Amino acid sequence: LDNAGADAEFGGAMGDGDMIIPCLPNEGSDGGPMKLIVRVCDYDWGKKDDNVGEIILDGKELAIHGDAKTYSLTRNGKPEKGTVTLAAKFVPTSAITPNSDGQTAQSRETLVLKVLKANGLRKTNMFGNNDVYVQVWRAPDNLEMTPPVGKKLPEPDKKIKLPHQVMNFKFAFPTRADSPGSAVVCCGDHAYIAYYIKAEIDKKGWRNPSLKYPITIIPLRPAPMPQLLSQFMIETENQIKKTKICC
Repeated sequence: LDNAGADAEFGGAMGDGDMIIPCLPNEGSDGGPMKLIVRVCDYDWGKKDDNVGEIILDGKELAIHGDAKTYSLTRNGKPEKGTVTLAAKFVPTSAITPNSDGQTAQSRETLVLKVLKANGLRKTNMFGNNDVYVQVWRAPDNLEMTPPVGKKLPEPDKKIKLPHQVMNFKFAFPTRADSPGSAVVCCGDHAYIAYYIKAEIDKKGWRNPSLKYPITIIPLRPAPMPQLLSQFMIETENQIKKTKICC
């Protein structure tokens, strides 16, 4: 969330703040604890992002709790300014990543961890305009639920490699009711209305691999009357002018 400042509110769009975490075979609603590290960060383009605060939580305990829960942040094992509010639930993995057989290659359940908000965050620069995002990864089995005093929490395993097969993730987001539909208007100069989805891999450095893909937006409002799309004339006392501008 760009320029969120001290208070970041997620959920402005469908799926905003949702973390999809497949359970291991021994995890889930009937399994053992699901120990996770949740870190609130401030994005800094071209350099290492700031650790605003973090917590250790049991994903299963939060899911069984049912309601949203607010946690006080820590950093280096000491209390840090700010809180993060989370909710969680277990859902069938087949509802999120089904394979061609209608089953799944992973465990039968997935934890959906929802980041609702982060409040009262410390300033990471002199302006206080934090660009807030949240990271989640699995904690080592031997890590205690109470953060060790004076020590940083373990970082995620950077040697993990994604599987070679294609992985599809469903997502959706709303558009404004008055959004104009995708269009190309060939009148005079080339005019168009275009929408894109951009995905970017954020790396430490100035050049991030990215992909921009066009999408089509179907308008919800009625199409304009044909006469509004045709040429129109401006009449004055001395001359008649034609234009190629459309409404």
